[in-house]
Amino acid sequence: MKRKLFILFFFLFTCGYSFAQIQRRIDASGSLELTKWMSGKFSYFNLDAIGNLYVINESGQIKKYDSYGDSSQVFQDVKKWGRPSYMDVSNPLKIRVFFPDYLSVITLDRLMNPRTTLNLRKNNHFRVKGIATTYDNHIWIYDEQLCRIFKMDDEGSMLLESADLRNVTVQTPSDIRISDRNGEIYLFDVKAGIFFLDYYGAFKKRIPEMFGKNGGIDREYAYVFEDETLKMYHIKDNNIKSISLKNVTTNNEQAMVFGGMLYVLKKDGIYRCSLN
Repeated sequence: MKRKLFILFFFLFTCGYSFAQIQRRIDASGSLELTKWMSGKFSYFNLDAIGNLYVINESGQIKKYDSYGDSSQVFQDVKKWGRPSYMDVSNPLKIRVFFPDYLSVITLDRLMNPRTTLNLRKNNHFRVKGIATTYDNHIWIYDEQLCRIFKMDDEGSMLLESADLRNVTVQTPSDIRISDRNGEIYLFDVKAGIFFLDYYGAFKKRIPEMFGKNGGIDREYAYVFEDETLKMYHIKDNNIKSISLKNVTTNNEQAMVFGGMLYVLKKDGIYRCSLN
């Protein structure tokens, strides 16, 4: 008798557990559900191609975590340049850290040791918000005052200067982020959309519908966040699709797409979920 009751109880428990599992899958498929990935209070984060995480904490300290979540290197000497606002980690061997207060770009090696310091003011650039690492490991900057993109080496020597973008497009980029991917340069403007340039700095096209914050490239997509919506532009097919992020993120939170995953920075850490 006891054995029969045990079998019945086990059967009901198993069915209930399976149903709960199936129900969770159904709920998750209906809307995106974030899970905490990294705890901490950060002001910025980024991921490189081999899975390393880089964060800026509340004090401005820069930390690097490996793919297992272990803190491997730290860069602490940040006070002399002000507070960092952005890191380009597309090349893990040459990490670019942008300090807007002093318009300086610090290049770190893979161990987070400083190698070079580029003071943009000394090169007569006074209104720069966007910087990036070039495909050949130099530096792109966009000067809002001159409306030109410049390519320079770590010491500040000029390698390339584009034409004045005011002469080739109706609306010129202003508050932008630069990305160098797939043989093109992308300028992400919060209000004017995405500007496409070639490696000589020549303007190719603009996608005005792709306006928003936290712009970036993930594989064959360019993406931006607008309010509670993720907009993704397929670079080859020229198609735009939108994903609702209602109750997932807000417009004032940093977010990025990496490897088909959505990452969101919140007050107590970094959260993520799959977009597939």
